Amino acid sequence: MGISRKITDEAVRETLLQIGETLREDKNDGFILRTQAPLATPMQLEAESDYLKNLYHEMLKNAENAPIGTLLHEDEDLPARIIRDSFGDDVTAIHVGEANLYQRLLHLTKLRSDLPENRLILYQGERSMLTDYGISNQIHFLMQSTVMLENGGSIVIEPTEALTVIDVNTGSFIGENNLEETVFAMNLAAAREIARQTRLRNIGGIVVVDFIDMTDEAHKEAVTEELRSCLALSGSKCNVLPMSELCLTQFTRKRVGCDMFAALLKPCKHCSGIGYIPEDIYSIALLRARILDCFAEGNNVAIIDLNEGILRKILNENLFTEDLKTRWKDKRIYFVPHKTYKELYFNVRGDNSLELTLPPNAQLLS
Repeated sequence: MGISRKITDEAVRETLLQIGETLREDKNDGFILRTQAPLATPMQLEAESDYLKNLYHEMLKNAENAPIGTLLHEDEDLPARIIRDSFGDDVTAIHVGEANLYQRLLHLTKLRSDLPENRLILYQGERSMLTDYGISNQIHFLMQSTVMLENGGSIVIEPTEALTVIDVNTGSFIGENNLEETVFAMNLAAAREIARQTRLRNIGGIVVVDFIDMTDEAHKEAVTEELRSCLALSGSKCNVLPMSELCLTQFTRKRVGCDMFAALLKPCKHCSGIGYIPEDIYSIALLRARILDCFAEGNNVAIIDLNEGILRKILNENLFTEDLKTRWKDKRIYFVPHKTYKELYFNVRGDNSLELTLPPNAQLLS
C-alpha cells in the first residue's frame, strides 16, 4: 500500500491507509493513493478501485490467447480521460458527437459502475454539436479577456508569463445602499464568477485578483471565503491567501493540462506578437460546423473560400477523412485557397447545380 509523498498530514495518511485496506479483496491486492485521493470520497475511491480491477482482469483475459507483441492496454484519449476522471453525480448526460468515440465510451461504462450507460447519448443531429448546443458562443466568450457580470459589473482576465491577473470593475452597477455595501455586493458576485471562469478556462498556477477597495474587514473576509468555497467546487487543489490591505487576493490552483488560453490561442503575426488569434484547429472546427450547416440546409455541394495555410493543414493531416467516409460520402466539397485571407476567415456557400463554375485553383476534397 503506497501513499503519495506530497500528502504530508499524518492523520490524512492514516485515514487513506485504512480506506485502502478496505478496498483489498485479498492480501495480494495493492494500491497507490495519489495526491488527489484526499479530495475524493470513499465511494469515489471504491468506484475507481473497481474500475482498475476490472481493467486488470480484462487485460489478463485478453492476454490468454494474444500473440507475442500484442498491446494489451494504452491510456484513453482526451475525451475518454475527461469522462473517466471527471464524471460525477452532478453530470446528468454525456452527449457524444462521433460514433467511434461513443463505442469506446460504451466499453468504458462496462468497466465503471459509476458511469451509467443510459447517461451516454449518441448525438444524431444533422448540424454540428458546436452549433446546436451553443458551444461555439461559449468558447468565443471564454477567449475574451472581459467577462460581464449579471449586475452590470465586469472582470478582466489577463494571462502573463508568470501568473494570471484578474481585475474587478463596477461598470454600470450602482447598488441600492451606500458605497461600501455596493462594493461588497460587487466583489461577492465577482468572486463567484472568478471561480467559474477559473474552472472553465482551466487556469492554473498563481492568480492575483484586484478586488474593488473595501474598508470593512468583515466584508474582506466574506469575499475571501466566498472565493475559497466556490473554487473548492472545481475539485482541483486551491490555496487562497487572506486579502491584503490593498484588497488584493492571491490564490494558487493545481495546473492539470494546458489552460484554454494556451489551447485555443496563438501569437498574432500581424501585430508582432502583441495580440493573439485563435489556433488553426479552432478555425477548422468552426469551418467543419459551417459545412455541416450547409448540407443540413439541403445542399449537396459546398464551395469554400479559405486561407491557403488552413487548407494545407486540412489536406496534410487528413482532418476530414472520417466525415468523407460517413456523413459526407454523397456530398462534394470544393476548396478555393486564398493567400490574402486571414486564418480565421472563410466563406461557405452551398450549391445544387448540375454544372459548377469554379476558379482554376479549386480543389475537390477526396
